[in-house]
Amino acid sequence: MMFTKKSKSDFLSYLLEFIQLVLLIILIYLVIKSKPLNTYDNVFLNDLIDNWNKSPITRILKIENNETCPDNANPLFSYEWEGTNPACDCRKNNYFGIKAEIFPNECSLIQGFIGCVNIRGRRKREVTKWKDSKICIERMQNANYFSLREGLGSDGECNPGYKVCGVDTKKFKLCFPDSIDCPINKISFTNSEKASNANYNKMIKLSDDWYLHSSNKHVNDTLIIDVKYSEGRVCINPSETNYKENHLKLKGDIQNTHKGNHKCITKLNKVMFDQRFSSIDSNSKFKFYQDNEILKLVEVLPQLNAQDLIHTVSNIHQRSFIYWSPFCNNNTQLDPVKLLVEINDLSSFDGYLLVFKIFSITLLILNIMFIPVYYLLGQQHKYQVFMNTLLVILLIAFIVSNILMVFLILEKLPLINNLSGIKCGDIISNQIFQTIGNNIEKLLDYCFMILYIVISLLALLVLKCSI
Repeated sequence: MMFTKKSKSDFLSYLLEFIQLVLLIILIYLVIKSKPLNTYDNVFLNDLIDNWNKSPITRILKIENNETCPDNANPLFSYEWEGTNPACDCRKNNYFGIKAEIFPNECSLIQGFIGCVNIRGRRKREVTKWKDSKICIERMQNANYFSLREGLGSDGECNPGYKVCGVDTKKFKLCFPDSIDCPINKISFTNSEKASNANYNKMIKLSDDWYLHSSNKHVNDTLIIDVKYSEGRVCINPSETNYKENHLKLKGDIQNTHKGNHKCITKLNKVMFDQRFSSIDSNSKFKFYQDNEILKLVEVLPQLNAQDLIHTVSNIHQRSFIYWSPFCNNNTQLDPVKLLVEINDLSSFDGYLLVFKIFSITLLILNIMFIPVYYLLGQQHKYQVFMNTLLVILLIAFIVSNILMVFLILEKLPLINNLSGIKCGDIISNQIFQTIGNNIEKLLDYCFMILYIVISLLALLVLKCSI
């Protein structure tokens, strides 16, 4: 069968339409796969910055239970109690054959019909009391990790005019001016008014049973910068808290009581717990609930597993300044301040990705609208010409924005290379920066692939118009 000139033209148009649709699908896939850097929402990076921006503790004070910390002070720790989930109590149902159990979640219509009743959940709340006491801390003014680096030489020793007052998470010295007193570098909760160690030079009576001793003489110990609550070891992910979720005896222990003894999920380099935290003190969760007036909220719940509360251990942990090698301080490319400023600038890349998504979705919509217009009105119709012109403008804008982003990323190549191979911090810190560097490299690869696809789409459109 011989093809006429018109049939050959139609066949070529169909083929180009098909290729264009395939390219559009690939384009959308690439845009979706090119994940935003989300440096603002990076919990690991934010935790590192928050740690470096804090100042050491200079004073500890106890306040009355009905008071709040003074304006220049904060609670020793702050923990958001997780509350309790609603449940459905079917132990008094009126039907035989229905198990008398407590089920998770609110009662369904059928459960309510057979006599089950809802157990109201308790809302989350912030708790700050430890050993039945509200403890507040005051921090040193203008003495965060960045300012303290000035006193440390590249050899790891304190410069002249500075003294050692503690160590960071990797036992490197933290140097303070000779003219000021060292901050608190050791605290201990005991039952005795007299500290077992003569180096403790301050004492606060918390209750008839508990005393808090503190000292600034333990210069070889880690400074107390972060204090965190946990039921066991601290999770590697700062947004996760290691706690036991439910203390009701539910059917089959559905809500986590036998899914494991921790709530940590994230792993970083196959590590689930943050070894940079060390325990300060422990207490039973029953007593912790009692001190923070949580026990009265949960003891009215049916079948509360009080033994579970008694056997669960509550802990508060401390962490010093997160280590950054003194050997990197003199390298401007590896200076932590410079790195953080440059990483903050990377947030503009996420805006470009959002533009890419808008462009690609618009292209797909226009292409879908293209097909019926072409077949119903013909290629030379003024509406079709308008659509072609709109597509050309959109593709050119897409190409220009993509080229701009490629140039912006290429300008950051020194930063990318530094981040990808950085070894100035501990394993966790290095992984944070290396992940950001690797993500930028992947983003650059996707930008080039997207650019090739968009240029191909523009070439296809020009070819279609010439047929």
